[in-house]
Amino acid sequence: NNFNAANNRISPYRVPRLDDICVSIISRNINEYPILDNIPKQYIENIINNIDLHKLLINRVAKHVSCPKLWEKMSCIRWSNCNIDKHGNNWKRLYLERHIAELLESYYPSSPN
Repeated sequence: NNFNAANNRISPYRVPRLDDICVSIISRNINEYPILDNIPKQYIENIINNIDLHKLLINRVAKHVSCPKLWEKMSCIRWSNCNIDKHGNNWKRLYLERHIAELLESYYPSSPN
């Protein structure tokens, strides 16, 4: 395997495999092309491991991606206690409900003046 997952690069010393190039490109462009649900299962984990979660646009991805592995990773990185039983056994639902709850709890309306 010519793909170096640690730094999301293709090794310059070998001809990269086409699937490794695709994994890298999909990972880098997930916000523009949120096609994770249409990717063959054998590539999902590599793609998710290479997505920069800090640059992920939640509003865009939430509309187009239901992949449980992505939502599980995002949830477990963000919160230490992730119990999907309280969220319909659904990682995406857990993430979005807790994310929205945090937004509402931190909301301070501006004064009417």
